[in-house]
Amino acid sequence: MLYSSIFIIWLLCLWLIIPIPRKRRVYQTAQQFDFAQVLGYKQLKQDAEDFGWQLSIKEFIQIVLAAIGVGVLIAFLIGNIFFIIAGIALSYALPRYILLRLKRRRRIELLMELPDNLKLLTSKLMDFSSLQQAIQSSLEDMDGQTKEIFEKMNAGLKINLPVETILQEAAYRIKIYRFNDYVEKLLMANSEGFHEESIKSLKETIENISLDIQEIKKLEIKSKSEKKRMYIIIGGSWFLPFVLSFLSVDNANVFLDSWHGQIFIVSFFITTLYAIAKGDEYLSLNLDEL
Repeated sequence: MLYSSIFIIWLLCLWLIIPIPRKRRVYQTAQQFDFAQVLGYKQLKQDAEDFGWQLSIKEFIQIVLAAIGVGVLIAFLIGNIFFIIAGIALSYALPRYILLRLKRRRRIELLMELPDNLKLLTSKLMDFSSLQQAIQSSLEDMDGQTKEIFEKMNAGLKINLPVETILQEAAYRIKIYRFNDYVEKLLMANSEGFHEESIKSLKETIENISLDIQEIKKLEIKSKSEKKRMYIIIGGSWFLPFVLSFLSVDNANVFLDSWHGQIFIVSFFITTLYAIAKGDEYLSLNLDEL
């Protein structure tokens, strides 16, 4: 009964990390088999491109092999072959975890640099008779990843693309609620003229973005404290199996020399990694909803 329970828990851990596809896969012949698709590279590459990271197949394979290598190394060092399965599970989860962390960091960087670039653009609107001239004049002093977005806006305006289309595309790429508000006000100002009231309204939106950033910084400090507490709790949870490993039966270590002990420690290892990943996700700010 004990063995069966441990085995079921172990399968559940793998199911949590490697979700089962909802749709039934269409049978593929050997000629049609795409190894990169099986590993999930194509979808990850597309997700990475959405925020400017060009994930090459070489980088992806390196991450996958590194994760499997960790499992193989641990299996070799402590003589537990089940850690190879843990390495395979990690090879699936690690690229996605890295992608999530990079995406979160890029979103923070984008948000932090946005107010300065918007202030620069807004200050130029009163000096020029057109939006295109204001953007072009602002580009020299802009920096950060949002500069590329304003460069594309400038290029579109030069070839007389609709202003509404250009600004909506910029809003889609930045994906920040306050910036959407700025775009709506900018569209209205572009049609009615850049007068004192319209400029004041744009500045108010920029000020709101700056206030949001201050709140985010406070929440980040709190989040770091909560994450630190989580790591201490998870680290403390490993104290028990560490102590129990010194309890021997017939001069054998329960976690090293019995197969049920090996399965238990691998299951514990997998659930620890899952808890860290999910805890980091829950305690981090959801920047997609800003």
